[in-house]
Amino acid sequence: MVYYNSEVLMNTFSVVQTISTSIFVSSTQHIASLTYSRKSKGKKTDFRRFWDWR
Repeated sequence: MVYYNSEVLMNTFSVVQTISTSIFVSSTQHIASLTYSRKSKGKKTDFRRFWDWR
């Protein structure tokens, strides 16, 4: 019974780790795409648009 409980705990931990990793990766990609679009476009209009978006 103790072995079964520890196995369930490990499975739950791995699932939580996978979810948090995917959230972290997606947010990092979002920030990177924002930074890339700000760099690639014109700085005057894009900077104002960035603040309006916030």
